[in-house]
Amino acid sequence: MKNRILLSAVFLALLCSIALVLAEDEPCTDTDEGRNYYVRGFVEDNQGNSGWDGCYDDNFNSNEISGPGGKVKQPATGTKVTETFCDENDNYKMEIINCSEGCFNGACMPCRGCVLPGYSCSSNDECDTGKCRSGLCKKGFFRAVSDWFKELFGAD
Repeated sequence: MKNRILLSAVFLALLCSIALVLAEDEPCTDTDEGRNYYVRGFVEDNQGNSGWDGCYDDNFNSNEISGPGGKVKQPATGTKVTETFCDENDNYKMEIINCSEGCFNGACMPCRGCVLPGYSCSSNDECDTGKCRSGLCKKGFFRAVSDWFKELFGAD
């Protein structure tokens, strides 16, 4: 009986060791694929560190309003973005960048006052694509096709 208990304990310790080694080998993931200041991303490393890119004002305050389950009801705006990324050792890192054209929903704006695809608008002039349809900024046909090919083939 003692041998079975000892053998079970050794086997359990071996399984735990293997699980720890496998967990440490998990790479750090970044949904915006690195230091991409114009796309909101989420980073998670194998140490349990994680976070979203975010917008802040000059005093590092955020005006984001979240609802139930963390769903964003009002995206943050500001002058700075906290960009999260994976370093060369697959660790979670963060840097603060000044956005010359402002920050919206965790990403620097490509132009002053423009609205990115998927967000509400009232005129074509508000959208960085120039296409406001049914109150939302839309991608143009060629941009949508180009983005589809980039996603499909992984081209930059």
